[in-house]
Amino acid sequence: MRNYFLYSTPTSLLHFDAETLMYVQADGNYVTLHFRDSSTKVLTMQLHDFESLLVRKTPGKFSKVGRSLIVNLKFVFSINITRQELVISDKVMFTHTLSPSKKALEEFKNQFEKL
Repeated sequence: MRNYFLYSTPTSLLHFDAETLMYVQADGNYVTLHFRDSSTKVLTMQLHDFESLLVRKTPGKFSKVGRSLIVNLKFVFSINITRQELVISDKVMFTHTLSPSKKALEEFKNQFEKL
């Protein structure tokens, strides 16, 4: 079952499949969506509001890492707390290394191991 999102403003519209969303980064009142095809989209929305949408539409598929990052759990490739690295990859064409705080990585790693 596909989980499609529709984000609409008075001047634009974004429609996407949640399965293609790899991670979301926050920057104040904006979130940047990073997709599997390496494209990005910036939305005027706070991270906690976007997280609420994800939880409602795709329960258990995404997880918050620290205060400014949400990752699609199916794309988590590796976690290295010492190097402060979280690698997100589709193992085909997209790999990105993120650097959340060590505390956020430790908490995420513990949570991820329990899935």
